[in-house]
Amino acid sequence: MADSTSLSHTEAYQDSRMQTQRDWPQMSTKARKTLVELKQRYNVFSAFYTGAAFLITVASLPALLLLYVAVSISRLFWLRLLEQFHPELEFVRSTSVRTTVDTVRNQGIITVVLQVKGQCDIHLFRTRLQTDMLDRRKNGKLAFPHLRTKLTSLWGWYAWMRSSDTHFNINNHVTITQPVYTSGFREDINCQKFISEMVSKYICPDHPPWHILVIPSTDKFYLLIRLHHLYLTEEKLGLGDLLLLEPYMPVWSEEAEEYMEQEQLLAGTFKTPVAIPQVYQHICESLSNSWNELVSIYDPLENPKVTCNRPSLKSFAVLVAIVVVSTVRIYFRSENGNLNSILRREMERRRLTTRLFWRSLLLTFHPVVVAHAMLRWAWWLVVTCSLQLFRMVLSVPVYLYWLVLGYHVLRELWYLAKVTFVGPKVILQELLKPGDSHHLQTVSLCGRKAVSWSDPVPLEYIHRVHLATGASTCEILLAAVSASLRDYFRYLGFKVPQSVMTTARFVPQEKLLAQSAGSVSRDSGLLCLDLPLWVPDEPLENLGIVQSALHRARNHQAPLYLASLFGLDHSVIPRILPSVLARIVLNMLSRRYAVTITQVDGSYQEKKRRRLLWGQEVESIMYWRPPQANISLSLTLMTYGDLVRLGVMSDTQISPQHSVISYNFDKHIAQLATLAGVHRRPSRTSAPASSSSSD
Repeated sequence: MADSTSLSHTEAYQDSRMQTQRDWPQMSTKARKTLVELKQRYNVFSAFYTGAAFLITVASLPALLLLYVAVSISRLFWLRLLEQFHPELEFVRSTSVRTTVDTVRNQGIITVVLQVKGQCDIHLFRTRLQTDMLDRRKNGKLAFPHLRTKLTSLWGWYAWMRSSDTHFNINNHVTITQPVYTSGFREDINCQKFISEMVSKYICPDHPPWHILVIPSTDKFYLLIRLHHLYLTEEKLGLGDLLLLEPYMPVWSEEAEEYMEQEQLLAGTFKTPVAIPQVYQHICESLSNSWNELVSIYDPLENPKVTCNRPSLKSFAVLVAIVVVSTVRIYFRSENGNLNSILRREMERRRLTTRLFWRSLLLTFHPVVVAHAMLRWAWWLVVTCSLQLFRMVLSVPVYLYWLVLGYHVLRELWYLAKVTFVGPKVILQELLKPGDSHHLQTVSLCGRKAVSWSDPVPLEYIHRVHLATGASTCEILLAAVSASLRDYFRYLGFKVPQSVMTTARFVPQEKLLAQSAGSVSRDSGLLCLDLPLWVPDEPLENLGIVQSALHRARNHQAPLYLASLFGLDHSVIPRILPSVLARIVLNMLSRRYAVTITQVDGSYQEKKRRRLLWGQEVESIMYWRPPQANISLSLTLMTYGDLVRLGVMSDTQISPQHSVISYNFDKHIAQLATLAGVHRRPSRTSAPASSSSSD
C-alpha cells in the first residue's frame, strides 16, 4: 500500500508539471527554490525506485526458473497419470491464460456474426462445410479431427473424447431458425435481441463445442458462429475456414495510394528496431556468402582436387568444420538418426582421415613452404597494402553508410536497454496503481453473455472529423467509447468514476479472418489504458482528455507492451505458477481491469468486402473477444469494408442496459463532428430503453 501511495503522488507530480511551468514567472524566489528541491528529490526517488525494482527482478529470476521447472515436472507427472487411467481421452497438453480461467459457467467462446446479402441455402452451407472443413485431409489425416469430438474437463485438464466422433451429426451444428421479418430499424433491433438471446445460451455439452446458426431476414441472413477457443490454439483453425470465406487475394489499386490508414490503438507504444535487423541481415548474408565460398573451394564433394593437392592445416580445419556442420544438419533433419553413424559417413564421403591430418601438418611446416609464405607476406605488405589504401579511398561512401548505421544501432541498443531497465518499475506501477472502484468491478457475474452493436459509422466521415480536429481516428473512436461508457453509468444511476481501467488490444483484420492459422489467439500486445470518464459534456474537451490519456499510456508502457507480447503468446503466468495460484492472480487482475477494448482493422485491401465461397457478399462482420474471469465488459471497434461499428459483449447481469453503450456510440461521434464543423449524418430515433422495456 505504501508503494501504491507513492506512485499516486508521483503521477500527481507529473500531471502538475505543465501547470507549474505556466505559473513559474509569477512565483517568488523562495517558491522556486522549493519546487527545484522537490524536483531533485523526485528524480532521486525515481532513480532509486527504478534501480531497486530492476535488481529485485534480476535476483528473483533463479527462483522463478526453479519454480517453473518444479511446476512443469509436477504437471507432466500428473498428466501422465491421467493418461494412464483414462486412455479413452486425448488430453490438451498446452497451458494458456484462457484454459486457466475457464469455468463451466464462463468458457472462452469466440463469437462472430456475419450479415450476408441474399437468401441462405442451408443444404449448400452444410455440404460445403462438410467438404471443405470436416472432410479436409492433410498428409492422409483429417486436418481438423476435433471438430467431430466432444470436449470434456478432468481434474483441471481439457481432453477430447476419442470415440465420440462416431456420433457426430452436422445437422446438430449447422441449424436454421424462423425468419425475422420486420421493416426498417425494428428489424435490426429484433435481430440484435434474438442473437443476444442465442449467445446467452450455452453450447450443448453433448456435442463438440462449436455451432453455426443461420437467421433468415428480409433480403439477407445472419450467421452466428460460436466456437471454443481451443479450436484456434490447438487445431490451428482459422476463422476464415469456418466462416467459409473466399481466400484473401490482395489486388493493387490506385485508390490505395490515396487511402489513409486508420491508426491503431498500440501505434507508437514500442519503437521497433530498424537498424539492428539491417545489420543482422548483412551479417547473415556475409556469413552465408563466405561459407558458400569455403565449401566451393575446400569441400571434396564440390572440388575433388582439394585432397589431391598439397593440403595445409588451414584446409584441414575448414574440412573439419564442413563435416561437423553437415553432420548437424543431417541429424536434425532426420527423425531417427544416429549421430555417430552420420559423422562416420560424412568423414568417409569427404575422405577426412588421420593420415590427412599428419600430411597437412608436415606440408604446412616444410621449410620451402615457410620460406614461400614469408615471401608472400612481404609482397602483400609492399604491393597489396597500397592497393588496399586506394580501395579504401574509393569505398568512403560505404564506410560512411556503415558509420551512420552503427550510430543508429547504438541508439536502438540504448533504447532496448532503457526499456529493459525500467520495465520492472513500469509493470509494478501498473499493477499497484490505485483506481476508482465502479459498478463494473463489483457486479456479480453469472457467466452468460449478451451482445449488441452500434449503427455503422462511415470511415470517410471519421476521416473528415480527423481533418477538422487533428485527432487520429482511433482517438476519435476512443472518445466516443468514453462518452458512451459515461452514459451507461448515468443511465443506471451509478456514480461516474474518474476513469475506468481497461486493457486495449489491436487485432489485424487479415489475421482475424485468416485461414488455418489460429492467429486470433495471438495478440499484438496490450496497453493498460485509464479511459477517462469524469469529463465535461463537451465533446471537443472530452476528445482532448482522451488524447492525453492515450498519449501518456503509449509513452510509458513500452515495457508492459513487450511483456504482454511474451506473456500472452507463451502464457508465462500459467506456466510459472501452479494452476490454483495462477487463477487467483488472473482473477485479481481481471477484477481491476474489468473492461477490455479490442480494435480490429486492416490495410486498404482489407477494406474490400469479403465473399462466401459460392459468391454471396458479406455485408458486415462483428467479432467479440470472450470476457472471462472477472471481466464484465468486452468492447470491439470493428472495421469492415468502409464502416466501423462498436460491438458490446457483457455479462447478462448488466443486460439489457449494456445496449446503451452501443446505441450512443454513433451519436457521440455525430456530436463531435457537429462541433468540429463536419456535416452531421442521420442517426437513429429510437432509444434502447424502449426496446428493453418491451422485453
